[in-house]
Amino acid sequence: MGNCVSMGRRSRSRGVLVLGLDGAGTTTILYQLVLGKRLETIPTLGVNHEKVQADGLQLDCWDVGGLDKVRPLWRQCFKDADAVIFVVDSTDLPRMRLAAEELAKLYRTDSSTSAAMKDRPLLVFANKQDLRDAASIKMVEKVLRIEALNVTCTKVLPSSANDRQSLVKGVQWLTAQLKKKKPVANRIHAPSTNA
Repeated sequence: MGNCVSMGRRSRSRGVLVLGLDGAGTTTILYQLVLGKRLETIPTLGVNHEKVQADGLQLDCWDVGGLDKVRPLWRQCFKDADAVIFVVDSTDLPRMRLAAEELAKLYRTDSSTSAAMKDRPLLVFANKQDLRDAASIKMVEKVLRIEALNVTCTKVLPSSANDRQSLVKGVQWLTAQLKKKKPVANRIHAPSTNA
């Protein structure tokens, strides 16, 4: 994997990591928010970066791929993010359990995790709620073990990448949380394509 490179932000912008296992819908959700329509996507091999204007803030969204070889970058990029949007496929229980493990790694308490990191908002989109076999929000919260995470500000919301309104509700919650907090002093980092 490449190194991380620093990406600057203005004072009214916040760095948001958009994470989830491959196939969960992170990239589709990101482009639904940016373009207002659903795009067919392929698994993200690196990073997508887009800006989303919401409630007076610019969200610099970094969609870091969810393939197993890319996931170690999540924690590396997390330290300089102001918030996380985590997307799970609520129709796939076995993969949701794997997503729970990855989310727990991200919020794990250890010497590299400061108290300030647990105050960064976590928005979970329980995606694919438009499908008949989608798990309930209560089930998603249980499988992800949300209450056990080392984070003080979380919200789990039903979503569908086909329904922009379900996504906008989540972004409104996230921006309200971000307005209450000072931006992270460092700049968000994104994986470089250089070795």
